[in-house]
Amino acid sequence: MPVQISEYVDIESRAKKLVTRVPTLIALLPANFATARSKRDLYYDKHAQVLREQIAAAGYTETPFEKNGDVFKVPAQDDMLGHAKLGLFLGTPFFEGKPLAPMAVWDLLNAAFADIVRRAPDFTKVTLEVVVQRPQARSYGLVKYSGSLLGLDSSDLQRAVQQVSAGIA
Repeated sequence: MPVQISEYVDIESRAKKLVTRVPTLIALLPANFATARSKRDLYYDKHAQVLREQIAAAGYTETPFEKNGDVFKVPAQDDMLGHAKLGLFLGTPFFEGKPLAPMAVWDLLNAAFADIVRRAPDFTKVTLEVVVQRPQARSYGLVKYSGSLLGLDSSDLQRAVQQVSAGIA
């Protein structure tokens, strides 16, 4: 499946409804953010921590959904062996004055994928959801890919992230 762009829920409204922090720069996106009934239901894929580590290693200050003391659960059982579902939120400040920001997103994800493969050699499939805030204050686009890790084209991902961040998709 190629990279797809679609609309996403209003992050700010949804975060307030779930009583979470509203991210502004970069944050892990809970796997069920758009559909969770309450904050208690939010969860991350078991591989999400690797992406969080890469965000820190790249020198970014994460503005997480979690408020102080919150811990979003990680499913106890792996019902999707060899498959990761990673979500990333990128606010407009992440892109301001940074024409190479879409490439930086790919670098982050690529480093996370490499680390996950080292830790879990059976990892072959990914569902990737990158929610990008458009320049219009409360508009969000979803850049999504689901399929083989080897089938993810970096230029398609970067182009989609660029289009959404510029408000043209």
